[in-house]
Amino acid sequence: MRSFVVALIILGSVVFVTMCNTVYVGNRIDELLYVCEKLESGSSDLLTDELTSRWQNCRDIISLTTHRSEMERAESAILSLEHYLDVPSDYNTQLAILISILEHIKSAQSFSLDNIF
Repeated sequence: MRSFVVALIILGSVVFVTMCNTVYVGNRIDELLYVCEKLESGSSDLLTDELTSRWQNCRDIISLTTHRSEMERAESAILSLEHYLDVPSDYNTQLAILISILEHIKSAQSFSLDNIF
């Protein structure tokens, strides 16, 4: 009986940590997507810097549970935004890529049956 209780405690801990991760990643990605929405209406140095700053603040914790290739793609897209700030068409393309990557990270880190199986 003691083993069963210990197993339930471990299972509960895993589910709790998974839910905390889902909430944290979802909230941070939503903040980044909000800044991206503002950038879609017009690029600016301040908003791009804000996006980069927010990414830097949360990237270490998000990288604990997100695949490295996804993190590298997001990092590359953010750096490309800074590089293409003066070229609107390329900037908008990189912004669309970044939004797609962020939405993919958010869906991959959500707690759903699709992600379990």
